[in-house]
Amino acid sequence: TLSAVTISRWLLSPVMDEQYGEVAGVQFLRVHAPPANAPRPSHAPTVVVLLHGGFWKQQWTVENAGTGDMATALAGKGVFAVEVEYRRVGASGGGWKATSDDVVAALRYLNQHKARLFGAGKCRVVLVGHSAGGQLAMCAAHAAARAQGGVEPIAGSAGQALVPDLVLACAPVADLVEAALLNLSDDGDAVHNFLGGDPASEPAAFAAARAVSPALCCVPVRVPTLIVAGAADMDVPL
Repeated sequence: TLSAVTISRWLLSPVMDEQYGEVAGVQFLRVHAPPANAPRPSHAPTVVVLLHGGFWKQQWTVENAGTGDMATALAGKGVFAVEVEYRRVGASGGGWKATSDDVVAALRYLNQHKARLFGAGKCRVVLVGHSAGGQLAMCAAHAAARAQGGVEPIAGSAGQALVPDLVLACAPVADLVEAALLNLSDDGDAVHNFLGGDPASEPAAFAAARAVSPALCCVPVRVPTLIVAGAADMDVPL
């Protein structure tokens, strides 16, 4: 159960931004606490970490990618919800591998501060990602689990990063090599811009694509993972 100190602090500010990196306004978490009238679980608190999609593009953020409404709804059910903002391709300096490193850094920050944020040293954690966020979620969870097991992580330094109990990937961009061939995204250039080149013709981009494609790098699966995809999805086809 939550401590009285945690409950009183959250009553004062049910939504709070926490900076997990040095880039102000970009590398931050938006933490939503359950309101006072929400159900209070008798077990360890549940934390849902949300990674928005948008093909890693600069214009898609926690402000407009739909995670805010989801976080509010989850908090109303007694769940802590955490939106993760990260560097995207463009002015914020994202792309491979800065964006991937940001998600791992966010999980590390949550692991270090979970007692203060959620009032308990042990939480049930679900990592949810949509589209590009699904790709980031699967890779970050895999890297964190590999680090916890003493295996060198695939992307970034994943030591002490929070290992989720479940990953829910909604329409994830799971194979970046294939996604580049299909020219996914409105302009058809999202994967190329994220990788910094064309994996079909540039060896460095091809190596990067394989390193961050869950279908290739997250095998064997180290964290229970549920993938939800639409049979008629034209943006990220099956």
